[in-house]
Amino acid sequence: MFPIRICLLVGTWFSPIWNEGPGFFFSDLSKILIKGGHEVTVLTLPWRWKQGMGKVRTLNAYLRNCIHLILHGNYDFVIAPFWFYRDFMRYFFLSFVRTQRIFVVCGSDWFDFRSKYAEKNFYYRFRVWLNERLWTAILRKASAIVSSPDLLDKVGTYFSVDKYKLEYIELPVDTEKFNQKVKPIFSIDVNKKVLIHISRLVEGRGLRCLLKALPFVIDYDSKIELLLIGDGPLRKELVSLANELGITDKVKFIGRIAHEDVPKYIAASDIGIQSASEGGGLGNVVREIMAMRKPIVTANIHMQIKQVFVDQKCGLVISDPNDCRDLADKIIIYLSDEEERTIRAANAYNYIVQNASYPAVSKKWNKLLINLKHPDIEYSKN
Repeated sequence: MFPIRICLLVGTWFSPIWNEGPGFFFSDLSKILIKGGHEVTVLTLPWRWKQGMGKVRTLNAYLRNCIHLILHGNYDFVIAPFWFYRDFMRYFFLSFVRTQRIFVVCGSDWFDFRSKYAEKNFYYRFRVWLNERLWTAILRKASAIVSSPDLLDKVGTYFSVDKYKLEYIELPVDTEKFNQKVKPIFSIDVNKKVLIHISRLVEGRGLRCLLKALPFVIDYDSKIELLLIGDGPLRKELVSLANELGITDKVKFIGRIAHEDVPKYIAASDIGIQSASEGGGLGNVVREIMAMRKPIVTANIHMQIKQVFVDQKCGLVISDPNDCRDLADKIIIYLSDEEERTIRAANAYNYIVQNASYPAVSKKWNKLLINLKHPDIEYSKN
């Protein structure tokens, strides 16, 4: 039964600031598969023609070698990230590989594109129509598709993929790296409450709403500080907005940090604020904050957010990502009720241990791989 031979395809793009991209996720996945006793070969395929690979001729030769290795490597499985709308030329050849294919859907950019441009004009309607048929041809030949419940629901609906191929496996969190024992990046003032938000400073992250909510929180408790981790095109605007609101002394723009420093900043905070998230699922930063037993406020814009934060009481949720007053009220609930903070933080940590820790994710991947390779053998590992 063991070992299973796996080819893991990884795109070269990943965020150098924090754990936000298939590069980091597949690095964690490779560790999980190797610890599970499988033989893993990692191949890096660049996102763009000239990204880190020099001349196009060199890149073409590299891609040909990768394709040759996949076609003739006698692998049991090829596992690849799948970003709609940008990976067709790179992964179309996988439709002709006899090896079983597992796609990990990493983003919802195609569905966003579809909803925004599908009715714009003939060119975009044709583009949507063509891409849907191309993706359908590729996805229907997959042995399994792994993602969050939100994206799996969209894949099944838009591309008519058989439901038995859709597998929910949470993205892994390194609980040895993200835990309560991490030493804070700076000394903690017990009389001050620190809020933390980690993301690129771009549209769609609820950053303006967060700054506008802060004055309401300060009216309740003036000993508040907000750490904004990350950088981006909105930084100047956000600095100006903080100045207009008179909260410059309460907001610290930390900028870019190395990923290994992220747990140190989370350890120095009291409440995590991820007021909006993109794509599907919980989001990497949300899971990392949950793993460190910090209470968190997020937006109810995905099915999984509702299931985890509302139904399982792992955090507080604002119904509208642009409702500044509601966001402030949720933060104030945490500030005023220590028991509420403790209970929800504990529930969040337990959810991560049971669903997103390395052992939990490893068990689910082993079960999926064994069931696909040996459908007549019942997986019974505890």
